[in-house]
Amino acid sequence: MKKWLPYEQQTYFDIEAIYFEKFSFDLWNRLKDRFCHIIKPDDQDKFQEELKRFRSDFSTLQLTSISVPILKVWRNHQTKYPLLCKLSRT
Repeated sequence: MKKWLPYEQQTYFDIEAIYFEKFSFDLWNRLKDRFCHIIKPDDQDKFQEELKRFRSDFSTLQLTSISVPILKVWRNHQTKYPLLCKLSRT
C-alpha cells in the first residue's frame, strides 16, 4: 500500500497520532503543515488551542479507541476538536 500512496514515508509515522498510538505536538504539527489545505493559516491559533485541550483528554480517548472504531471516536468528538477531526479524516 505504501508504494501507491503519494506521501513521503514520514507521513506514515505521523499518522499514529490520529490512531491515538501516542500524543505528540510535533506529529500533529507536521500533519497540519503537510495538509495545509485543511488547516488554513487563519486557523493556526485555534488549532494549537485545540491541541492543548486534546493533550489533556488524550489518555481517556486512547482507552476509548481500543473498543470503538477510530472514525466513530473522532465523529463523537468533532464538536470539541473540529480541526483535529478534519485533519484525522484526511
